[in-house]
Amino acid sequence: MAQRVLRALTAVPAITAVSVVTACEEVGRFAAGMGAAVIHQDEDGGTAAAFAHAVATLRRGGLPARTLMIAGDLPLIAASDLMSLANRQTVNPGVLIVPDRKRIGTNALLCSPPDAIEPRFGAESFQGHVSAARAAGVPYQVVESPALSLDIDVADDLELLRNCGGFTLDRPAPVMPRRLTQLYRPPDSAARMFAGESGRRISGIAARKTSLT
Repeated sequence: MAQRVLRALTAVPAITAVSVVTACEEVGRFAAGMGAAVIHQDEDGGTAAAFAHAVATLRRGGLPARTLMIAGDLPLIAASDLMSLANRQTVNPGVLIVPDRKRIGTNALLCSPPDAIEPRFGAESFQGHVSAARAAGVPYQVVESPALSLDIDVADDLELLRNCGGFTLDRPAPVMPRRLTQLYRPPDSAARMFAGESGRRISGIAARKTSLT
């Protein structure tokens, strides 16, 4: 799945660079083999810490205009999903929040500028990011994306993926999101991957879990 996410990131014309944030040498070698830069951590402190470390690392060389922080275990992702997300953000400062299918976690967070809010990935991160944007007075949008809403955390996620027909790296991605749309209905209420932008172009950075899946 991480390979699919990295391929999607590198296939978007607006994305100028893709990196991986990790404390694992094996993951770093995997990312480098996919053509991604690697931002090393001394230890794995979780997804929020990984993204905060990435932003701090970028700050030393000058922050890009905006960043996309995205999960590394999204089996239905396609480049078109990322392009659509980037095109929806027209406000600076501004934040786009893509929740998981249960609207508990966050599968993607697009921040303009990169430090518009502090990343709060982890338990209840969806509401955490909404609260962070409100507290900072930063305009935000919640973006419902069937393709980006499915991450693989528990057995139910795998079952849903099987109901969608599974995935392969070469399977045309648009087929699966349409099938997922029939199964996923967001409520009425409102890999660790990371991407930044230089000018109006995005550079991508990814933080991966320790295990390769």
